[in-house]
Amino acid sequence: MPIKHLVIDARAALPQVDGLGRYLREVTPRLVSEGLGRELFRSTLLVHAALEAFWRDATPAANIIVSHVRPMWPGQNWQIPQQVDPMGADLFFYPAHDPPLMLQTPLVFTIHDLSPLQVRPYFERWDWLKAQYLRRVTGSGLRRARAVMAVSEATKEAIGELFGADLLSKVSVTPNGISPPAVAAPAAARDHFLYVGTDRPHKNLLRLIEAYSIARRDEANLPRLEIVGGMRSEETLKQAMQRFGVQDAVTLRGHISQDDLEASYARAVALLFPSLAEGFGLPILEAMIRGVPVLTSNVSACAEVAADAALTVDPLNVNAIAGAIVKLFRDAGLRSDLVEKGKHRSAEYTWERTAQTTLDVIEQCLKPQS
Repeated sequence: MPIKHLVIDARAALPQVDGLGRYLREVTPRLVSEGLGRELFRSTLLVHAALEAFWRDATPAANIIVSHVRPMWPGQNWQIPQQVDPMGADLFFYPAHDPPLMLQTPLVFTIHDLSPLQVRPYFERWDWLKAQYLRRVTGSGLRRARAVMAVSEATKEAIGELFGADLLSKVSVTPNGISPPAVAAPAAARDHFLYVGTDRPHKNLLRLIEAYSIARRDEANLPRLEIVGGMRSEETLKQAMQRFGVQDAVTLRGHISQDDLEASYARAVALLFPSLAEGFGLPILEAMIRGVPVLTSNVSACAEVAADAALTVDPLNVNAIAGAIVKLFRDAGLRSDLVEKGKHRSAEYTWERTAQTTLDVIEQCLKPQS
């Protein structure tokens, strides 16, 4: 019997590494190697042109096809099926919540985050239209897929709430992983609080800035706040900083290199991550594995991932966030306790486990369907 054929859509791994890109870089090589080694399937990868060399090196056993179709864009609904369906593959693995609508190849996909459908408004422009589009493609994928993977119990629950509990029988929880930094940054003075992420509405940055301003009134020696990540509405954040009088104490750093990010973690008093909704919340584990205390939300996947290894607060209560910031700064014993708990908690999440649970789902999807 010929070996099965799996097509993996890795186009969303771009040169600028985000959470989805990290997931693809960590899980895909393990799937390719294990699938072939166990004679479960051979792999074809659709990749972004800028990362062709990376994928040829990382997955030498895979067939690499450069795709010029923009990832996570409406045009892929017919362009990707035109590329994939003629291959006659046994299964198409798509890594996000918007699988191509017109695809005829059997489908399995991963839902990382449903925040665009949970927090309104989410998009700067055409919010209602974009949300309706995402609802349609995600719902269609859920109905068509042989199986769906959710990166947290919170995300699985959101699937049931948004699309119906009858679909949950095909949803498996496959949590993300975390790896220690390749090269640890040298020890440095802890001189700032750190936020890592975007400025999408569900990230709750406006409340964080307000809470930080309140905390500064309570604690004159409070370290500055560094905000790291892609900013879509930088002017809005600057206006909030001005309004709350912290323009000289908050730094918007935007995208930074991995080396600079490691240095920023090494100098951080704590990670501040009071998000309104997360599919997983990878920065929580990034901080924990680097020995940085974490303040995060008591809702969604933030609470699930952090468990008892972080200081959690109501993300809608700016006074509660402010009080927690001050508490973290003043209480060295609390920080030390959270560091130890965080190291143990982060050790429970590995990319090896993510790849294995993903492989288990794919293996089931490749079996004859009743």
